[in-house]
Amino acid sequence: MDNADDERVLEIESLQAIYSDELTLLSPFSAKIELAVALIAPLRIDAGNPEDVREQSVSFLPSLHVSFTLPDGYPAAPPQIQLHTAPDRIPRDKIDALLEAVITLWEENGRSLVMYDWLSFVQEQADLAFGLSVLVVAKQLYAELLSFNYTASKDNFNKASSSCGICLDDKRGSACHRMDHCHHVFCIQCLRDYYNASIIAGSVHLITPRELLQIPLERPAVQRYVDIMRKKKLETDKSTVWCPRKWCQGAACDNNYPKLDMPLSEMDQVYKTASTAPGLPPELNKMEPPNEEDELTKDKKYLADQLCVCEDCSFAFCKLCKSTWHGEHYDCRPRTQSVAGRLEPSKEEQASRDFVALHTTPCPSCNSCCRTHFCYLCSGWLSPTNPYAHFNTRGTPCFQRLWVLQDGDDAQAQVEFGGARGAEMEACGIVTADEERRRQEAMAEMPH
Repeated sequence: MDNADDERVLEIESLQAIYSDELTLLSPFSAKIELAVALIAPLRIDAGNPEDVREQSVSFLPSLHVSFTLPDGYPAAPPQIQLHTAPDRIPRDKIDALLEAVITLWEENGRSLVMYDWLSFVQEQADLAFGLSVLVVAKQLYAELLSFNYTASKDNFNKASSSCGICLDDKRGSACHRMDHCHHVFCIQCLRDYYNASIIAGSVHLITPRELLQIPLERPAVQRYVDIMRKKKLETDKSTVWCPRKWCQGAACDNNYPKLDMPLSEMDQVYKTASTAPGLPPELNKMEPPNEEDELTKDKKYLADQLCVCEDCSFAFCKLCKSTWHGEHYDCRPRTQSVAGRLEPSKEEQASRDFVALHTTPCPSCNSCCRTHFCYLCSGWLSPTNPYAHFNTRGTPCFQRLWVLQDGDDAQAQVEFGGARGAEMEACGIVTADEERRRQEAMAEMPH
């Protein structure tokens, strides 16, 4: 048969025109094609749920490898096809179903040219993830699929054009960066200018060092970002103990945010919250030792736990008195007369507590700092948009008392508080009077 009349030639030429970059001719009537897989919807993958691997999703899968031969007599005889993936990630029953589909299509088409129709069918099934809702793979393949998905997503992004959300210019994807968390797109130059200025000013926001290097920022700037984040965490953590040396001021080794020794490119999170990070147990922050059995042993253990070592200068010091470590045999805790087996605070410490209770009001929402608007007189919540309505409401203890305390803290002793604040002040007075009564009773019972 003349090649001009051979339908196999027409089939091969048609496929070469359609798959010009993907098709490689092996012989006049055999070839191989790589079909890229861009999923219509993300596919969940997991590694059998091992404890150290979490489930993730991918939008790209490695290409399908199709090898085929058009035998003599084609299309009267069906094509000979091999289909596989590298790595082997598709269940065998899905592969067999795709291979069986070529015979079905060949029969439905009246045993005519079928390769293009079958390749289109395979591409459609691949883009639909072969009907899978989750792909369970081995741990090694799990990492390979995630790596391939990242590379393919990056290549696909680089080939397209994007509009920068800061300067609003349209630029090639290779000159832009898509944020990992929110997927917003900005040009690299704008991101560099923004993050470099923020890091220099010490105003940092939640972004991983790994992504800063991907933008990319210079490594010294990223290291400064990590250091600033850690410093902010340590400064806001009340359990942090600082080195008493004025020229050092480093944090003690047993803090909730230890220095990270992993490479910056592997940091997906700078520092977790103190509640999930290793650190000092709560009992170490208590000033009073437990008054249970074997009091002496527990007291010595408590004193021994006050040893702190600076992570910067290695200075060993006492957590309580901030002096050079003196050992657990010396009790440096401030104390006065013991009442009912309980250590009383010193006069200075008690005066400080009384001043705080009298002259300050904790936030009724968080007892810390959350920008909640509240009334200092009654601890009631105030509307941020119209806080003055609280002082204009008849029947409330704060009605027409907006200017109370305008003279400062000196006039506070004569102010009548209301609401939760008033109850708090009344409770403080009761506790103070009760403690004074018990102290006087204990002093009276002591032998003269």
